[in-house]
Amino acid sequence: MCHRHWAFALYKNNEMAKAIQKIKEAVEINAKDPHNWIVWGLVMKKVGSYSSAMHKFKMAQKLDPKCTTATEEITILEKII
Repeated sequence: MCHRHWAFALYKNNEMAKAIQKIKEAVEINAKDPHNWIVWGLVMKKVGSYSSAMHKFKMAQKLDPKCTTATEEITILEKII
């Protein structure tokens, strides 16, 4: 969880390369945490990698079908892609 929070702080600070590295570490530690995938999706969306972001949000949704953030982000990306 610490890596995810660190990645999110880097994301908020527009340090995308560092955020990507940190969120990858978080997913390596716990790939079953949908929040890790949400943060990774947000980072990828911000850098313009929409198909990658979509994949991350779908992974989060698969792990937690009730995750409203994943559903909302998928809906947004469907309009963009």
